Amino acid sequence: MGRRWHELIVPALTLGVAMAYWLQVRGQARTVVLVPLGVIVLLAALCLAVVWRESRKAPDRAADRRTPQAAPGARSGSLPEQAAAWVKRHRREIGLVALCLGYYAAFQRLGFHIANLLFLWLAFPNSGLRWTQAIVYGTLTAVALYAVTELVQLNVPTVPWL
Repeated sequence: MGRRWHELIVPALTLGVAMAYWLQVRGQARTVVLVPLGVIVLLAALCLAVVWRESRKAPDRAADRRTPQAAPGARSGSLPEQAAAWVKRHRREIGLVALCLGYYAAFQRLGFHIANLLFLWLAFPNSGLRWTQAIVYGTLTAVALYAVTELVQLNVPTVPWL
């Protein structure tokens, strides 16, 4: 597998939006400024981690030689076969989109914290982690998000029965 620099697109865009928001709230109360600043620091660290990881990898040129290249514009198979192949190639991305739609539905019914916990428990295995790692990392992340919302007194949707 070659370098995957495209993994930086979403974090870089989110970092840009968070920085623009932070620039707008400069001079506001400390609690208002801490959240975007924390997001900026976290995203910058994650972007640097991706750049460091990908820059240390050597491109897999042997895989490129093993994969036959089709002629430009040539397609093999019928439309249903092409669609099935596309779904198979992009199953993780499709799974993540489905999880996001489920998160949106669960957010109002279960509240911010429980919806985040469930989303993380399902999204981490989709990204390649083992279930045990997903449960541990998802729980730790959800607890950290809960602590941040309590620390800066953010009003997040909760459910009345919790």
